Order: sequence, then C-alpha cells, then structure tokens
Amino acid sequence: MKTLNYEQFRIIESNRKIQNGLVRRLKDSIKKIGYIDARPILVNEKMEIIDGQNRFVACKELGMPIVYAINKSNIENDIIISELNKNQLIWRLSDYV
Repeated sequence: MKTLNYEQFRIIESNRKIQNGLVRRLKDSIKKIGYIDARPILVNEKMEIIDGQNRFVACKELGMPIVYAINKSNIENDIIISELNKNQLIWRLSDYV
C-alpha cells in the first residue's frame, strides 16, 4: 500500500532512534535510484512503525509516498522489532569488495 498521509503513522518509542546520518544516506540513495517498493515500512494495525522508521523519515522529508505493509501476526511488536534489528548486519569493507 502507498500513502502520502504521513500523520497516520506513529513511531514506537521502544524502537531504535531515528539516525540523522542514516536518513541522509537513505535520501541520497532514493534520489539516485528511487524507492524500492519491495522494502515497505512494516506497521501494526494501529499504524505504529515496527520496521523502517528511518526509511519513513527519509520518504517524508522527500515528499514521497510511504510504501507500507500491515503486520497482522499476533507476535508482540517488541519481539518483532528485536528480531528484525538483531538480524541487520553492519556492512564491512569486505562486503563492498
């Protein structure tokens, strides 16, 4: 789904904080190649962002539609957030080579 209604989304306080440097890099990347719809912002039924808060801010600042998917599982938000965050690896120089 896509929307320009940014006000319907909420940031979950227990999630990682917005990282200005990451938002800046995401905006640069989106300007260069566009937004990849296959990486939607993941929200719960209350429109709270479970995954993708930095992508959300980048798209909002660029005035772009928010591509999102609603998670309808019964798993608690904090568990999903924890699992998704621990599986995101930091790229090292060898990953780029």
